[in-house]
Amino acid sequence: MWLRADRRRRGRSEPLDAIPAPAIPDASPSPLDRLLATERERRVRHALHELGADEREVLERCVMHGEDYARFGASKGLNPGAVKSRAYRARRRLEERLGNEVP
Repeated sequence: MWLRADRRRRGRSEPLDAIPAPAIPDASPSPLDRLLATERERRVRHALHELGADEREVLERCVMHGEDYARFGASKGLNPGAVKSRAYRARRRLEERLGNEVP
């Protein structure tokens, strides 16, 4: 029992400055990571620009902004199946242009 009390007393008597602070890793991206991200963004923008206007619009509104296929189709006079097909084809063309760059 005296051993526990001794441990408790020693734990209290240590100053807080004696306890090393944990190392916090730097969460900011490295210059190389920023450069690669900028280059990737440029390539994606260029590939999107090469798509047709209809394909680009369906990707922007339905895929990037999350608009419902039915709602987008109603605004364009298309049924949801046609919009899904258009989005699928646009994704495939974008993947062809970018290869494995975009997950």
